[in-house]
Amino acid sequence: MKKLAILIGNRLSAYLKKGLTEDYLKEYYNPKNFFDEVYLLSSVEKTHPNLLGMQVINTKRKNIKKLIKKIGIDVVRAYSGSWSCDKACLNKVTGVPVVVSVHSTNPLVLHNSVKRADIVFCVSDAIKDLVLKKYKNQGLLRWKPAIL
Repeated sequence: MKKLAILIGNRLSAYLKKGLTEDYLKEYYNPKNFFDEVYLLSSVEKTHPNLLGMQVINTKRKNIKKLIKKIGIDVVRAYSGSWSCDKACLNKVTGVPVVVSVHSTNPLVLHNSVKRADIVFCVSDAIKDLVLKKYKNQGLLRWKPAIL
């Protein structure tokens, strides 16, 4: 059984208000239903057993590492190089890779914690150039404009 934990910067309702559909978000957070279980670890969402195909667990940052171990998470995915990156990278569990995607060219929202990510996805060449100022492991850097 493959288990994914995700950390995002906004409430899910914010993405729905932008016009993204529930089906789109389900596919976005679990492409091709690759993972058997997806957990959204959030300090702003209420605990919910099945929200857009994910089990939402309201949790504080200090409890993330403990939850990753308890649930048996296989991969942690952080969306953005800022607070969600901090939560994922500063609570790493040995043997559980952390994948971060960076979506902004603003250097103020790319936190130093990105250095601890196992893989970084960049959505443009400009973002890749920004990330490489902090993240030196080019072999684990991935970029492909407009796919994330």
